[in-house]
Amino acid sequence: MNNIHMFFLCFIMALNLISFSGYAITNNSENLIIGYGAGPGPAPDQPTLISPENDSEIAFKFIINGGPGNNKLKARLQLSTNNFQDVWKTFDQTQDQTGWSRSFYESGNIASFTLPAGLQLEPGKTYWWRTYALKGELWSPASEVRTFSLANTMVFEYVRFVPNPAVSRSRIRIYVRLAVDADITIRFYNKLGREIDILHAQATDRADGNRFRHNISGYASGIYFYVIEARSALGKEKITGQFAVVD
Repeated sequence: MNNIHMFFLCFIMALNLISFSGYAITNNSENLIIGYGAGPGPAPDQPTLISPENDSEIAFKFIINGGPGNNKLKARLQLSTNNFQDVWKTFDQTQDQTGWSRSFYESGNIASFTLPAGLQLEPGKTYWWRTYALKGELWSPASEVRTFSLANTMVFEYVRFVPNPAVSRSRIRIYVRLAVDADITIRFYNKLGREIDILHAQATDRADGNRFRHNISGYASGIYFYVIEARSALGKEKITGQFAVVD
């Protein structure tokens, strides 16, 4: 066997090894890319938006469409105040994971994103949003564009402590209903005005409200006071009240 024949035999064997080792050759427009498994491949499809619907309140959800076999997709969400004549805010998962429901997504997963409480949005104003998906270094086309707006006010629709009076050596249930999603802090004070406990939680604008449990087993009989502070993109709101503990 001469050298030329030997060269071609080795070349064919190498190709067979590549195909059986899980490698794939894909044509990405102008570039020929060799990758492992699913590989970088072509850019993922544009994401499919789920919620919020146009002109509704915030609850960002969308489907990542990466195509068969694509995994570890990342996402990007953009906001605009003028129908994307300009981009106002970008939340890129490759830069910051804060607010994203997962560290990465597989094709067909529902991605969700929560706006940071410190982001100041104007109540009643219309905002536009769109999303992208990333596979490897390739971004998808933009999704469709939708609008959303915030409630005009962030109010406590109701707050209840159950039972009240509460029995010591037990837990008290706290029901909170808000007009919007918010981070809440509940501070507990004794009759002297000294802070004795603090509870951090997240509340949503669900129709049946939010329920939290708090351990009062160390509380003596008496009157106690609470301050609940809610923080969202609309700002801050506080409400105060009192409850009793009996033996």
